[in-house]
Amino acid sequence: CMSILALCVVLGCYVLSPRLQAWPGPLEMRKTFHVLLTCVLLLFTNIMHLRHIPAKQFCSPTISLLTQWAIMGMQSWYLCMNANVFSSISNPFLAPESKMVWYTMIST
Repeated sequence: CMSILALCVVLGCYVLSPRLQAWPGPLEMRKTFHVLLTCVLLLFTNIMHLRHIPAKQFCSPTISLLTQWAIMGMQSWYLCMNANVFSSISNPFLAPESKMVWYTMIST
């Protein structure tokens, strides 16, 4: 529960502070959102397990898909940051924000 609270505080600060929305803020917030979604789904799964509800009743394809999407989104953040470093080294005059479309496609 503390992780969920901390992630909500981070997302709230990002929304309220324009200085945090500078580069690479959008990528970091995507990762934070994926981590928050993973925490909520795992908390839901643990609550259902503690109530002795069989997995067949609460584990639907939708929950499975959301969990896999959130975990892949957390890992793809590292790929996006590596691509950002490579593009910054290969073309130092290119603004990092110009590749945001590609980073969005990679991270979702």
